Amino acid sequence: MKKLLPFFLILPFLFAQFDSSAQLKQEGNSVKSNFKKEFLRSKAIQNNKTTACGTDTLYYSRYNATNFNYVNLIPSGTTPVLGAGIYFHVDDTVWLEGVNFYAYAMVTGTPVNCRVYYANATNKLPAGIPLITVSKNINTGFPIWLAPNLQRITFPNPIALVADFVVTIETTNNVTIVVAANDWVSGDGLNKNYSAIKVGTGWSNNINIGGVNFDADFYIEAVLSYNMTAQFEPGPNSCIGNSFPFEFVNTTTHALNPQFSFEAIDQTLDDNFLWDYGDGSPVDTTVHGLNTYSTVSSYQVNLDATFKTWTGTCQEDTNILIEESDLNANFQVTQEGLLVRFTDKSIDAKQWSWIFGDGSNGSVSKNPTHIYASFGTYPVKLTVRNEGCVSTTTLIMSLIDQTIGIDDVVDAKFNVEFAPNPASDFIEISVEGQLASDATWNLFNIHGKKVNSSILERKQRIELSPYHRGVYFLNFINGQQTMTKRLVLK
Repeated sequence: MKKLLPFFLILPFLFAQFDSSAQLKQEGNSVKSNFKKEFLRSKAIQNNKTTACGTDTLYYSRYNATNFNYVNLIPSGTTPVLGAGIYFHVDDTVWLEGVNFYAYAMVTGTPVNCRVYYANATNKLPAGIPLITVSKNINTGFPIWLAPNLQRITFPNPIALVADFVVTIETTNNVTIVVAANDWVSGDGLNKNYSAIKVGTGWSNNINIGGVNFDADFYIEAVLSYNMTAQFEPGPNSCIGNSFPFEFVNTTTHALNPQFSFEAIDQTLDDNFLWDYGDGSPVDTTVHGLNTYSTVSSYQVNLDATFKTWTGTCQEDTNILIEESDLNANFQVTQEGLLVRFTDKSIDAKQWSWIFGDGSNGSVSKNPTHIYASFGTYPVKLTVRNEGCVSTTTLIMSLIDQTIGIDDVVDAKFNVEFAPNPASDFIEISVEGQLASDATWNLFNIHGKKVNSSILERKQRIELSPYHRGVYFLNFINGQQTMTKRLVLK
């Protein structure tokens, strides 16, 4: 490797939480990294079909590097820089066994603390108290080489981590510590802002070097073990029988996470997943599945997942039964004055969405209760879902003031007929029985939206040319009597 001048960074200003972003000054040159090329050349594949992936070292930071640099942690002065850390995202429980990092001190035998925290979900910074603290003494090192500066820490017992976490290296005295990172100028951090610096008692990832965002990852590598679970689920719009291709969303743990998979970084994951859609079609190789079923039926779908970890391979398969849906939306209504109880009677529904027809926010409960502001007619729409399948029904509901006496009710012989049906340009309405002075008709489309209304007359003609073809509902209100009939426009 070509010998270059020593590289150092100095932190003379404060971080964001101190009302100013930290400024880092670059001195000297960075050193080119060949880790990715050497890693791929020496990658050993262990073809063991198992969900236990064993112990793995996450080489994420070095694999992304075009160059590596060194950052000075200067604990003295008015703005002491006391630590460096990196965030890790996990899909499932991992067992952290230790940490590798690349660093050296200005004085031989300088102690540092390696700490592990759970991560703040919003800013990826350390949150709460450390889960573990392990001390290590480090010596002076070599500013243009990595290997002699490798530091290893093994925890007394693995730490089970069930959520995203941060690993930090923190100073314990006034001796400057130098920590390796990949290159921010070349964008090696991939705009993730996983790294953080500790200034005083606070952590920040709002850092820049001469106006350039410190988008880089410290060479702090988690040594951990974990299990891979091969798994997938139907896409949000997938349903057997709706004529659209069926989507399968691959949710295999860790295999799609770039910090755990170099192939996720390189976007070369397709060949790692084999899909058997259960209908006799050829086996498919793609991250997420997509298949058009020619027959409405149920299918056993299998996914075989091979996960190339940083140090080996895990392999496992899984299958789920994709069933033809019997989904059908239906409900009944019980009125108690202005309070209405809706009871779901749908088949195979797993999600519910109600529109009460009065401009309110609706509900996603299975059996909601709703209070209306006044009596009247309301189009109530229920949409139910089961995976990607959808079914909808609309009921034109008339709320009647049940306290009104029998003398207030108009002639019970009230009836309305109209023709033609199906219709195209118009219909002729004929009313039998006594009409109240405020009798009305309302026209609703299939979605429950009122598109027209007017006074109901004994004989009248309704023009239909303004409306699109489809199914509509004509609702007639005559005093306390109401009826709804279906109208088809062709």
